[in-house]
Amino acid sequence: MAKNYYLKSLFYFLKSKQLALVTIFLLTVLSVLGMIVSQDSADVALRRVFASWWFIVTAFVFLLNLFLCTVAQLRLSVVRRAGLHTWGKTVFHVGLVLVAVGGFVSTGFKMSGYFMVAEGEIRPEVHTNYREIEEGPLFSEKMHQGFAVTLLKQSPVYDRQGRVNYIRSKVAIIEEGKTVAAHWVEKGSPLIYKNYRFFYYLAGFAPMVTIRDSNGKIIYQTFLLLNTYQEGEKPAAYSVTGQPLYETPFTVDLQFFPDARQKNGNLIGVSDRLLNPVAYITVYDRTKKKLAEGIISDKQGVLLPGKQTIALGSEVRRWVGLEVVNDPGARILFAGFWVSLFGLIMFFLKGLQLRIKEA
Repeated sequence: MAKNYYLKSLFYFLKSKQLALVTIFLLTVLSVLGMIVSQDSADVALRRVFASWWFIVTAFVFLLNLFLCTVAQLRLSVVRRAGLHTWGKTVFHVGLVLVAVGGFVSTGFKMSGYFMVAEGEIRPEVHTNYREIEEGPLFSEKMHQGFAVTLLKQSPVYDRQGRVNYIRSKVAIIEEGKTVAAHWVEKGSPLIYKNYRFFYYLAGFAPMVTIRDSNGKIIYQTFLLLNTYQEGEKPAAYSVTGQPLYETPFTVDLQFFPDARQKNGNLIGVSDRLLNPVAYITVYDRTKKKLAEGIISDKQGVLLPGKQTIALGSEVRRWVGLEVVNDPGARILFAGFWVSLFGLIMFFLKGLQLRIKEA
């Protein structure tokens, strides 16, 4: 008897309105702290509020309270053969449970990051291939799917002045050597695959840079993924600063012009169309000592120490930067929203009273 009494008391406590109010208050306070306190600051104790054990425990207690309250409401609706008005409250509670579950799953397992891929490159979706990445406290590296992402082609759309109006990138997903999804990604039109969403963020050129020895033989070549201004701004503003040329002793600053002309020894960008590609390059050693600078193209180079020459290669590719979001709780959350909305509609239809028929 005593055991049943304590279990019943625990059940009533866990489903009580008082506990719901306390957990809602705590979650509100913690959420506000998480928004006002910088989550990237290393010297603040509250820098990982949403990943902390006390936030997760509080959210779990709220979820348990909501679930037990919903079970009690459902039982009451069945026993009393409730009408549409009362069933609306029950359905609304079920929707809230789904919203809470979806939010809990998103908080624990959501992953988002910045992923860059060049034209023709096949890059696996793994942790180390993200330039920037944020993972939920329950997300592990093993949860990355391991499929590959590739940029098939890119189609900039220009305005009358030759400036990029917007950029369309055909991105494909490859699994086991086969293309399983492909989509023209642009602003407002992401590629969706499983729980992953690939949003357009940035794009640019990836010109080849070559180094030749004194005999003109290519001894090094690589593609540089250049930063770029957003669409609609000044054309031909593609650059990279402090870029190491790996496996060489050199670091470069490079400004690339897809279509340019020279005036008084200076380069002037004409348009973003890939017509007359040239670049202005500054070469440093690893101690940041300037070694050489000047205009380079596929026909013109700059002399380096050791009678080596650095120039543009014969190929210019494109690249796309994608904002990747993997949120397994999103669908649950949206389903909960629609169920809750349906419950509210039922709740406010007081004129319609539907009785649950006895079995």
